Amino acid sequence: MIRPGKQGQMTGKTERAARLTAAAGWYAELQDRAVTADVWQRFLIWERDPANAAAFRQVEAGLEALDRTRFTRPARAVPARRAAVWAGALAAAAALVVGLVVVRPPDPETPGQQAPDVEIYATAIGERREISLADGSVITLNTASRLEVAYSGTARAVTLLEGQALFEVAPGQVPFVARAGESLTTALGTEFDIRLRPEGAAITLIEGAVKVSRVGDARTDRLAPRQKLEFRGGEVLITDVDTAEAASWKTGMIRFRDVPLAEAVEEMNRYSETKLSVPDADLAGARFSGVFPAGDQEVFLESVLLHFDARSERSGSLITVHPGADAGPQPSP
Repeated sequence: MIRPGKQGQMTGKTERAARLTAAAGWYAELQDRAVTADVWQRFLIWERDPANAAAFRQVEAGLEALDRTRFTRPARAVPARRAAVWAGALAAAAALVVGLVVVRPPDPETPGQQAPDVEIYATAIGERREISLADGSVITLNTASRLEVAYSGTARAVTLLEGQALFEVAPGQVPFVARAGESLTTALGTEFDIRLRPEGAAITLIEGAVKVSRVGDARTDRLAPRQKLEFRGGEVLITDVDTAEAASWKTGMIRFRDVPLAEAVEEMNRYSETKLSVPDADLAGARFSGVFPAGDQEVFLESVLLHFDARSERSGSLITVHPGADAGPQPSP
């Protein structure tokens, strides 16, 4: 890993070149799918310097521009003995494209260019589906979800139209870009989860590295493993999460750890035509934990009634949970 020396002794072009070289070294190291949280933490500390962050963006933008003009580069970090050589090459490549204002991607309608194949996948309520893509990537769709895939020789693009999906991205020279609402998540080889909600997308990084941005916004956030980024209106919130818990839905089990009962009910309702409702504010805000089969509302309801002083009332496919243990579960009419 190449990092700058004593920056206080460098000025002008020398300092700029050193920052570009360091940025290129970081870029190389962060492409490794096995990159550790410690490496990410050291990178984030280095990137706090605005000049370092600007250098990294320059290298990143330069390489992406060269990718689109068929420049070939490794998709993973190189061995340590070659890091200096490759980092210098990356910095030089970035410098070559500093003067480029716009680099247009290939036009699918231009003769000789390959138009992307577009396919749409969907799941019903309670259904999960695994999709294997041509490059070796695997996408698992959660309940009531819809996804559009557009692949070509120059693009790996997917759009989550609704619901939730877990992406296991195969490494490749062409970036993998997932859009959900106004969010754009870009990766080379990594595993991440996206949930699309009315208020915005939530992206959870399981392993590897991704950058997340909002369409039309210059801000870019880079996530470390076990971090979750949520778009909430005009705000961006990044928190640490338990990734095993976040991705548990893939196994068919839903895990709750000290969450409001209303949140647990909302999540369980995604997997079943039978809906639960908790209109009482105090009961809805009570904390709840447990592990339940996705779509099994009866097992979940039984646990709720045992855990709280509560009773249930049924009307067709709606089950309402009320405070007070005046009666156990009510029979269907």
